[in-house]
Amino acid sequence: MKRSVAIAPASKRRLEKLAKSTGRSRSFLAAEAINEYLDLNEWQVAGTHKSRGVARPRRGGHASAGQKVGRLLEQQEGVPGS
Repeated sequence: MKRSVAIAPASKRRLEKLAKSTGRSRSFLAAEAINEYLDLNEWQVAGTHKSRGVARPRRGGHASAGQKVGRLLEQQEGVPGS
């Protein structure tokens, strides 16, 4: 399934640089980042709900998907060869 995602120009440049240096497509890297975000957050939310009996997280209490993807890209900058 194809989707469009708006990202900041700086993040787009970083994504393009990472794609070029890894030989992967921007789409592949974005899909990987989204899957990692989902894996992490589904696990955390499930744990929170079990321990607190919470029906759903409070609004504003979590970083947006865009913020998480941006953080993943920032972390990649510190990796040798990126």
